Amino acid sequence: QEQQQQQEQQEQQDAKSMAKVGDFVKRDGQDTVGTVLKLERGDDVLVMWHAGGRETLSRRALRVVSARHHLHVGDRVRRGPDWRWGQQDGGSDTLGTVIEAGSVARVRWDTGSTDTCSWGRQGKYDLEVVEAMLRIHCGDRVRRGIDWKYADQDGGRGRLGTVVEIAPSGNIGWYNVQWDVSGSVDWYRYSREGCFDLDIVESRPMHGVGDRVTRGPDWKWGKQDGGAGSFGVVTARATRTEWIQVRWDNGSSNCYRFGEQGCYDLTVHTHAPS
Repeated sequence: QEQQQQQEQQEQQDAKSMAKVGDFVKRDGQDTVGTVLKLERGDDVLVMWHAGGRETLSRRALRVVSARHHLHVGDRVRRGPDWRWGQQDGGSDTLGTVIEAGSVARVRWDTGSTDTCSWGRQGKYDLEVVEAMLRIHCGDRVRRGIDWKYADQDGGRGRLGTVVEIAPSGNIGWYNVQWDVSGSVDWYRYSREGCFDLDIVESRPMHGVGDRVTRGPDWKWGKQDGGAGSFGVVTARATRTEWIQVRWDNGSSNCYRFGEQGCYDLTVHTHAPS
C-alpha cells in the first residue's frame, strides 16, 4: 500500500511538471522554443515553434522553459483539478470561454450558463486551459507569421512592423499593425480561431504618460469610463508597476490593470508625441 501511495504521488508530481497550454517549451535535446497552443488526445499537445511550424507531441517529450501563470479572456477551458461544483458546467467534457480573468475568473460555458471559478485563489484551480488565447501588446514588434495570407502587404518576407492598436473585447485576437517599409496599416489575427498571421519579434508594450486609451479586452469596470468607445489619457503609473492611472474624457479618474495577473483593462489608441 505504501508503494502504491508513493507511485500515485510520483504520478501527480510528474503531471504537475508536464507542459500546459500557454507554456514556453523546448523539445528534449533541442534549443528551439515553442508555445503550447492546445491540448490534444491523451498526453499530446499542439506546439507552435517560434522558428515556424506546428507539431503535435507528447508532453513527456517537452521541457518547460517558462510556465504560464495567468488566465486570459478568450481562453478555452474545462473543469480542472480542484473542480468541486458537480454538473454546474454541464458535464466533465463541457468547454467554456473565459470572459473575465483573474484569481477569480468568470466562465461562460458552451451550455449557456456563466460561473465564477478559482484560478489560484487560496491555491485552488477549478479550471484547466484547453486552448490558449495568446496576446500581443501595443508596441510589440512583429513580422508575418505561419498563417500569413496577405501577399507583400508587409513589404516582403522578414519585414517588421509595430502593433499600434488592439481590437476591443468583441473582436479579441485582432491586432492593427503598421509596417515599417510599406507604411501599410491593417488588421491581423494572432491566436484568433487558432490562426497566427503575425509572429512576435520583440515585446515592448507601450503605456506612457499622455497616451490616449480606451477600454481593453479585460475591462470589467462598467461605465466608469463613460461607456464603450470612450477615451481617456494616461496621467501616471500607479504605485503598483502593472497598474496605470487614467483620466477619462468624462472627468472621472482611476487606476487600471496593464499586465496585472495577465489582464489588460486598457488598449492604447494613440501614443503621446515623443
